[in-house]
Amino acid sequence: MSWTNTAVIQAPAATVWDIVSDVTSWPDFLPTMQRVTRVDQGPLRLGSSAMVKQPLQRSALWTVTDYEPNTSFVWESHRKNITMTGIHIVKDLGHCCENTLCLEVKGTGARFAKTTMGFMFQRVLVSESKAFARYALQRKAITDGDITERDWKRG
Repeated sequence: MSWTNTAVIQAPAATVWDIVSDVTSWPDFLPTMQRVTRVDQGPLRLGSSAMVKQPLQRSALWTVTDYEPNTSFVWESHRKNITMTGIHIVKDLGHCCENTLCLEVKGTGARFAKTTMGFMFQRVLVSESKAFARYALQRKAITDGDITERDWKRG
């Protein structure tokens, strides 16, 4: 079972990748994240892990199982009878980029998860895509000098 959302973001791929790969900053702008605490230190890489707390869910350990620098990472979380896989892909389109988010659910509980939470999973991906785009455009505006970081933080 899988759900995917792709958004074109009018910001450089490098800017979007910096945001996507800095998982500990996600609670600052993603409404679907309450806390992300890295287990290891340094840049995100193959084998990196983080404890992720999302609304209405217990904290879960997510571990990076595939990593392509500046392009994509895949991470997994194992729960009772399912494995959840999150896929993050940033594709450079020259003047802008494409940001793809995918959630896969496998295991004996996957069908139940689809039936009971499938609509929510898709809504979460759409919400996260929009939040990544907004945040990337704000970061781009700061980089371009259109606004200051202080103005942006004031809201």
